[in-house]
Amino acid sequence: MIDLPPRVRTALLPCCLAACSPGGDKDATLVLRDTDTAQRDGPDDTGDDTDPPDTDVVDTDPVPPPPAPVLIVIDNSASMADASTLVAAGVGQLMSAAGPAIARVGVTTLDIARDAGALAGGSAVAPGAGAASALDARIRCDAACAVNDTRPCAGGGVPSADQCADALTSAAEEPLEAVFLTLCRAVDRPPAACFDRFWLDQGSGRWVSSDPGSGISAGLVGSDTGTAADWLGTATRVHVVVVTDEGDQSRRLASRQPDVAPYAALFDDLGVDVVWHLLGPTPAACAPIAADWGVQRLQAMVTASGGTWHDLFAGEPGCEDADVGTALAEIGAAIAGG
Repeated sequence: MIDLPPRVRTALLPCCLAACSPGGDKDATLVLRDTDTAQRDGPDDTGDDTDPPDTDVVDTDPVPPPPAPVLIVIDNSASMADASTLVAAGVGQLMSAAGPAIARVGVTTLDIARDAGALAGGSAVAPGAGAASALDARIRCDAACAVNDTRPCAGGGVPSADQCADALTSAAEEPLEAVFLTLCRAVDRPPAACFDRFWLDQGSGRWVSSDPGSGISAGLVGSDTGTAADWLGTATRVHVVVVTDEGDQSRRLASRQPDVAPYAALFDDLGVDVVWHLLGPTPAACAPIAADWGVQRLQAMVTASGGTWHDLFAGEPGCEDADVGTALAEIGAAIAGG
């Protein structure tokens, strides 16, 4: 038996028919097999000629992440008074864009001496009716430097200049330290580093680990443990939104160095995955008061965590405040995406 390819069989078919016709050479017998047809129509290799069972369709739609707590960190220096008011007015756009991806929202400031990561208003705000108004009040009346805002706060009065950071109490913006201390207040078992104490060196404006004689110190004490637990809940992943026109000058890092490895290690010790979002300056563009190395620290946290970056300023030549509401909506969309 000779098994030939289909094209060869087609070419030889007339010859085969001639050989097998009367008068032909009946001793020359050519057997052709359609191996394709035999394999298709005949039994399979197992000898079972039944059709294979239908395969169930598997649903591959991604499972949305569980709702996550969000922390808004406000720069309460005087230069941020107008921008912070815009953030307060636009926070509802962040909430709407994020939707059910938000579990709770807390607000704190970069003023470590005054707040040390404490939640503005003393608690977090849950999504739902009235949440945007409640957060507006938390930002304007309890956190931001909003002395130009004449809208009344709850209980009467308007935002006070007393909540603005000044050179005496907060010479440096410290978003990394502020977020670390809020998480220290939230976790069940804060590590020892949460209770490190620092003193203000008024000559350099830096916080140092031993008292230089200023008498101004900051740090957590045992009674601070659990004061932000209602914000974190049982979550192991949080989103942080930093709003500042400066970079980072947190006390645990070497001066003028962009390396954030010490803080990355501290967040790992807390057991919480932090996703960073920044509404802030871009180095060398509309940020004459922001040191490049300080901004690079925040960029490093955003990049490493897969967060988002939004410029606080609209660009040259005017360098006006950007469309803050749109930026907050884009951050909310990023939070909704996990």
